[in-house]
Amino acid sequence: MKVVEDAVAMVQANSALMEDLAPMVELLNGLNDDRVPWQACFGRKDYVDAFGIPIPAGLRHYRKGYPSQQEDEVRLTASSMQKYIEVTFAHNIKGLQLAQRVVRERREEIRQALSTVRIRPQRDEWPPEAT
Repeated sequence: MKVVEDAVAMVQANSALMEDLAPMVELLNGLNDDRVPWQACFGRKDYVDAFGIPIPAGLRHYRKGYPSQQEDEVRLTASSMQKYIEVTFAHNIKGLQLAQRVVRERREEIRQALSTVRIRPQRDEWPPEAT
């Protein structure tokens, strides 16, 4: 029973850390090609992350790479991502400011694109039925 409790505690701690890291991962993505961002995912099998930490199947972790080229994907556990973010942004104010600016600009581009989209009801949905 202790093994199950330890596994549950590990998954909960991992999930909490990933939630805490989400804003910083978004900033990290500001420094990367927006077509290939870091993404949270669940592993379908066991993996080893870029720093040699095992990732058991089913554990949430980060992945970066083109899905069609799985052999080139980079995977990181939440704790490895935390270290990677710390190393990337520690003593790097200009890099952090650049990432913040890029994220703002991308959000603005998305907002502008969405503001031009109009959602129309399907023909069979209009006019709405009176109830």
